Amino acid sequence: PGALAGARSEPQANGEAPASPGALAGARSEPQANGEAPASPGALAGARSEPQANGEAPDGCHGPGLTPFEIPGSHHLLPSGATPPARAPGPVEGAEAGGVLRRRHDEEQAACHGPRRRCARHAAVSPAALHEFVVNAGRLVVFEGIDGAGKSTQLRRLAVALRAAGHRVIETHEPTDGRFGQRIRALARSGTRVAPDEELQWFVEDRREHVAAVIQPGLTSGAIVLSDRYFLSTVAYQGARGLDASRLLAEAEAEFPLPDLALLLEVDPTRGLERVAARGGIAEPAFENTRGLIDVAAVFRSIDRPYLVRIDGDREPDAVASQIHAIVQERLALL
Repeated sequence: PGALAGARSEPQANGEAPASPGALAGARSEPQANGEAPASPGALAGARSEPQANGEAPDGCHGPGLTPFEIPGSHHLLPSGATPPARAPGPVEGAEAGGVLRRRHDEEQAACHGPRRRCARHAAVSPAALHEFVVNAGRLVVFEGIDGAGKSTQLRRLAVALRAAGHRVIETHEPTDGRFGQRIRALARSGTRVAPDEELQWFVEDRREHVAAVIQPGLTSGAIVLSDRYFLSTVAYQGARGLDASRLLAEAEAEFPLPDLALLLEVDPTRGLERVAARGGIAEPAFENTRGLIDVAAVFRSIDRPYLVRIDGDREPDAVASQIHAIVQERLALL
């Protein structure tokens, strides 16, 4: 506590750990009679734990009276019944971010437990976790589905609505226009395929460049990032070629930022290919074929994640857009 609010407790004259200022909770914890560090309100736990038998400060050492709420990309606690601020604190950017976060963490630990104490939570929090909690202030919304599902159309519509609501929006797509993305697009237009493992590597490398150059900087700056395809497409398309879809999903989730919301537009493959033909443009026969899309759709149906929402994409665009906007408001409160 106090770390995000800029408050710090001084050590007591008797050498005991100081009473926590409860900067975020508006409450003060008194030192315990047995000399243990006080149970103080915590920035991440929101629950009270009893002192451990080994004398260490408890895991979740931060007492009651706090309820978790979510600021885009960051998690803080607020006194019960209080109203969250309209926007997150300004993100820490650039090379100094790690040092600033480390200092915040150390100050929080000292304020809650005294300079010589550590609770299990503080012992476990890593700089990477702190970066995720404090720095990412944006949102990542991705559109998934087979070819012709309407992803690009609905992404543009949502971008317009979000900008009208006052948000800064970044529109992006995969494959990208980078070196691996161009290689993938050339492959798709040729009508030929390379070995599944090699093709997978191209998609993964393209995504690494995409995250580093576009997605992560956008999230860190507080923007709403909308991506036409992300790692679920790789899971579905490469899974349809015989690779282990469960493994692909686990590896992707371990490496890349998770989407706050993945909108899966579901359409019949035949209907999807009719839309592709109607819109014209350069054909991509390596991916745009009925048999392949049936297999891809089957893998998409097998994916079950809390951030994934399925949408009937066979309807008129206005009806689909209306449902998407309602979901975005319900899940993320952005409209």
